[in-house]
Amino acid sequence: MTNLLNNIRERQEAADAFAESLRPMFEKWVDSGCSQRKMVELLNESGIQTIKGGTWRLSQVQRVMDRLSISPAERKKRLRTIPTRNLSEMTNDQIWALLARLG
Repeated sequence: MTNLLNNIRERQEAADAFAESLRPMFEKWVDSGCSQRKMVELLNESGIQTIKGGTWRLSQVQRVMDRLSISPAERKKRLRTIPTRNLSEMTNDQIWALLARLG
Protein backbone atom coordinates (compact mmCIF):
# COMPACT_ATOMS: atom_id res chain seq x y z
CA MET A 1 0.00 0.00 0.00
CA THR A 2 2.86 2.39 0.78
CA ASN A 3 4.32 1.93 -2.71
CA LEU A 4 0.96 2.78 -4.26
CA LEU A 5 0.61 5.94 -2.17
CA ASN A 6 4.16 6.99 -3.02
CA ASN A 7 3.46 6.42 -6.71
CA ILE A 8 0.29 8.52 -6.56
CA ARG A 9 2.10 11.30 -4.71
CA GLU A 10 4.94 11.31 -7.26
CA ARG A 11 2.50 11.49 -10.18
CA GLN A 12 0.61 14.36 -8.53
CA GLU A 13 3.83 16.26 -7.90
CA ALA A 14 4.91 15.73 -11.52
CA ALA A 15 1.51 16.93 -12.75
CA ASP A 16 1.73 20.01 -10.49
CA ALA A 17 5.21 20.86 -11.79
CA PHE A 18 4.13 20.37 -15.41
CA ALA A 19 1.06 22.58 -14.92
CA GLU A 20 3.18 25.28 -13.27
CA SER A 21 5.50 25.29 -16.28
CA LEU A 22 2.47 26.16 -18.42
CA ARG A 23 1.04 28.80 -16.06
CA PRO A 24 2.31 31.93 -17.89
CA MET A 25 0.87 30.72 -21.17
CA PHE A 26 -2.49 29.74 -19.67
CA GLU A 27 -2.83 32.99 -17.71
CA LYS A 28 -2.09 35.00 -20.84
CA TRP A 29 -4.73 33.08 -22.79
CA VAL A 30 -7.35 33.38 -20.05
CA ASP A 31 -6.68 37.11 -19.65
CA SER A 32 -7.06 37.63 -23.40
CA GLY A 33 -10.41 35.80 -23.42
CA CYS A 34 -9.19 32.74 -25.30
CA SER A 35 -11.61 29.80 -25.22
CA GLN A 36 -10.50 26.45 -23.87
CA ARG A 37 -11.01 24.86 -27.31
CA LYS A 38 -8.73 27.51 -28.80
CA MET A 39 -6.14 26.71 -26.12
CA VAL A 40 -6.23 23.05 -27.22
CA GLU A 41 -5.67 24.15 -30.79
CA LEU A 42 -2.80 26.50 -29.86
CA LEU A 43 -1.04 23.89 -27.73
CA ASN A 44 -1.24 21.27 -30.47
CA GLU A 45 -0.20 23.71 -33.22
CA SER A 46 2.81 24.83 -31.20
CA GLY A 47 4.00 21.27 -30.69
CA ILE A 48 3.73 21.39 -26.91
CA GLN A 49 2.93 17.87 -25.80
CA THR A 50 1.00 16.67 -22.78
CA ILE A 51 2.87 15.32 -19.79
CA LYS A 52 2.61 11.83 -21.35
CA GLY A 53 3.86 13.07 -24.72
CA GLY A 54 0.57 13.15 -26.59
CA THR A 55 -1.67 15.74 -28.17
CA TRP A 56 -4.01 17.90 -26.13
CA ARG A 57 -7.73 17.37 -25.59
CA LEU A 58 -10.24 19.70 -24.00
CA SER A 59 -10.45 17.69 -20.78
CA GLN A 60 -6.68 17.95 -20.31
CA VAL A 61 -6.73 21.73 -20.69
CA GLN A 62 -9.56 21.88 -18.16
CA ARG A 63 -7.61 19.74 -15.68
CA VAL A 64 -4.51 21.95 -16.01
CA MET A 65 -6.65 25.04 -15.46
CA ASP A 66 -8.23 23.42 -12.39
CA ARG A 67 -4.82 22.44 -11.06
CA LEU A 68 -3.61 26.04 -11.51
CA SER A 69 -6.87 27.52 -10.20
CA ILE A 70 -7.23 29.49 -13.42
CA SER A 71 -10.74 30.07 -14.64
CA PRO A 72 -12.78 32.71 -16.42
CA ALA A 73 -14.16 33.69 -13.00
CA GLU A 74 -10.60 34.32 -11.77
CA ARG A 75 -9.99 36.42 -14.88
CA LYS A 76 -13.02 38.57 -14.12
CA LYS A 77 -11.87 39.01 -10.53
CA ARG A 78 -8.43 40.18 -11.69
CA LEU A 79 -9.92 42.51 -14.27
CA ARG A 80 -12.16 44.13 -11.64
CA THR A 81 -9.04 45.52 -9.99
CA ILE A 82 -8.16 47.48 -13.12
CA PRO A 83 -8.69 51.22 -12.76
CA THR A 84 -11.51 52.50 -14.92
CA ARG A 85 -9.81 55.79 -15.76
CA ASN A 86 -9.07 56.64 -19.31
CA LEU A 87 -5.57 55.51 -20.30
CA SER A 88 -4.82 59.00 -21.57
CA GLU A 89 -5.09 60.24 -17.97
CA MET A 90 -2.49 57.73 -16.71
CA THR A 91 1.25 58.19 -16.57
CA ASN A 92 3.54 55.75 -18.37
CA ASP A 93 4.52 54.21 -15.03
CA GLN A 94 0.88 53.61 -14.15
CA ILE A 95 0.23 51.99 -17.52
CA TRP A 96 3.26 49.70 -17.16
CA ALA A 97 2.17 48.73 -13.65
CA LEU A 98 -1.29 47.90 -14.98
CA LEU A 99 0.15 45.77 -17.78
CA ALA A 100 2.41 43.96 -15.31
CA ARG A 101 -0.60 43.06 -13.16
CA LEU A 102 -2.33 41.59 -16.19
CA GLY A 103 0.68 39.41 -16.89
